[in-house]
Amino acid sequence: MISVLRITVLLLAAVVARPVMAQQNVQPPPYVFVKEFIRGLGALDRIRAQGEADAKKPGANTLAIDVRSNTQALAELKAQITALQAMKLAPPNGNVPGQFAQLYQMKADATDSLKKLGELKLNGPQPGVDYTKGEVSIPKLRDNLESLDGVLYQVTSLVFATLIGEEEDAQGRKHLVITKAQKATLIGDLEKAFGARLKQKDQKGVVAPASALLNSLRDSSYKSSDEK
Repeated sequence: MISVLRITVLLLAAVVARPVMAQQNVQPPPYVFVKEFIRGLGALDRIRAQGEADAKKPGANTLAIDVRSNTQALAELKAQITALQAMKLAPPNGNVPGQFAQLYQMKADATDSLKKLGELKLNGPQPGVDYTKGEVSIPKLRDNLESLDGVLYQVTSLVFATLIGEEEDAQGRKHLVITKAQKATLIGDLEKAFGARLKQKDQKGVVAPASALLNSLRDSSYKSSDEK
């Protein structure tokens, strides 16, 4: 299995993608990549939020809810991995989506292990099953997922970097490879998915990378491809 540190190094070693066509009617590959990245963050956060809300209801079976949430999160992660593996950006960033897919595979592996351990507990005692080992593994797996979300936050700047073209204008500024309307769409996607949580000081899970990406998109020093 690829280590968290190796994934971090691979992603931080990536550089800015070369500019591609960015006319109003065209969705350049970096735009598609970033839009899917946002969609995936939002989907995972909705699953987490629904699980937490259901667990607070009177008489809730928290173990069953945890298994259901992990099952849903695993399915979503697998869908994201498939989508990311199919994406190709222009050199030298052609493998960036694939590297994020590797990071998500690590999240999927930990989530799958949590799901299976939860199912064992939910099904009750079975002969020949060592439940002690599983109980010890659960906190470690959760810590691993938290660490992976931390890595995701650290490398979110590379997601935005794929939107930056290499050429400079007469004032020495670099433009994005997406239009003003496309940038507004990405900002709207983030605001719709996360709402007021983007303004919270203590941001956890996928909210932190979402907030970091939003701040980058709002950075006025980067003009859109159709702005002067």
